[in-house]
Amino acid sequence: MYPQVRLRKLKADGTVYVSWQCYRLPDRDGFVRLFVPPGTPRRRAEGSWTPDGVSLSIAAIHPERPYVVHWWRNESRGDGGFYVDAARSVDIRSDTVSYVDLYLDLSNDRGGDWKLLDDEELTAASEHDARLARDAIAEVRQLIGAGNSLFDETSEMWSVPDDAMSLRPLAVERLD
Repeated sequence: MYPQVRLRKLKADGTVYVSWQCYRLPDRDGFVRLFVPPGTPRRRAEGSWTPDGVSLSIAAIHPERPYVVHWWRNESRGDGGFYVDAARSVDIRSDTVSYVDLYLDLSNDRGGDWKLLDDEELTAASEHDARLARDAIAEVRQLIGAGNSLFDETSEMWSVPDDAMSLRPLAVERLD
């Protein structure tokens, strides 16, 4: 079966700011793949929320890459896309995967242009983290420009096994 794993996005100071439960799919090309079934709630200090318009998603996390790639799909609308977090301090364990989110993100809705998000939040980062974030986004843009399969929604990276499609969403009871 598929082990349950908690995915945790951390602030630069190491505190958890959002967390959710996933199922670990078989790793691919050194990336840990975490499947998020439709209806999976996310937990923040302010409470829980469930993303609108996301039927399912997979997070791909590599322990040596300065970014985390999230692919999502909305079955009813027939659309989807990618969301990329600049990241550091990736920690992969059997029951949790954590990383520090470095403010900068890239987003792409299927067929649309890639958009840089949260550039204004970079002012809160240390000089070191700001440089890491910019370098991570530059690396991702190079991969996209080169046609890397990591950003091809038809690649095996983003395939969900048929038996995983029946997995139920899991709630996160606490933020840690």
